[in-house]
Amino acid sequence: MGSVHLVLKTNKGMRSFLGILIDTIKSCLYLAKQYLKKEKPVIRQTLGSFQLSRNLTKNIVLKIARIKLMVPWIIAASVVVAILW
Repeated sequence: MGSVHLVLKTNKGMRSFLGILIDTIKSCLYLAKQYLKKEKPVIRQTLGSFQLSRNLTKNIVLKIARIKLMVPWIIAASVVVAILW
């Protein structure tokens, strides 16, 4: 898990993990930061002292990795079904 976490710390790592352009990653990160800055008071008021589980990020990254591994199989199965249909 540690290696996946390290990969996601850089734009190039995110690009290789997610398979999207670096400019797209930068744009999404910028928009997310702007949104969070705007919504910060609402988030603080809503969450208060709520603490997220330390394993939450780990679980999300693992699930994304599993889904990413399944995509070629899903595509292949869809093609087979389309051909046989």
